[in-house]
Amino acid sequence: MVGARRVLVFWDAHGYDVAECILGKLMPILATRDHLVLMHDISDARYEESASYGDYGIWKGEEVWPGPVVRLGHVFATVQQAVAIVDFTSRNGITLHSARHSLHNRFDDRPDEQRELTDLMGDDFFALRSGCAWYSLHEAQGPYHFPRLPRVS
Repeated sequence: MVGARRVLVFWDAHGYDVAECILGKLMPILATRDHLVLMHDISDARYEESASYGDYGIWKGEEVWPGPVVRLGHVFATVQQAVAIVDFTSRNGITLHSARHSLHNRFDDRPDEQRELTDLMGDDFFALRSGCAWYSLHEAQGPYHFPRLPRVS
């Protein structure tokens, strides 16, 4: 990454320790470069059919599927990273975007294009039900706020 002007990060490792490292160590470096951070396993609750808890109680930080989920605004997930990223994007005044919302915005009024892509790539590859989210600090001017990393003794 040294010398890179544009950086794409695919963040698919879960847990608060990983989130703390990404948000507290990597993001200050990326703040000075063009960047995009993509995350998996974060769905968009605006497109879920039910807000019900189903057969589960309150989400307590477990990362199991199927199991309890946490819903924070439009974020719907079973991963701890979702809580950390909602906190981080809120503190920095940036949007946590979802692929699902973007796809619906693009294709809801264009069913012929949606069908053409589905026929071309298959329903497993192209579907409006993506569970990916993304953000970039460059949606806000800053100053940015990063979590402090714990001291290592």
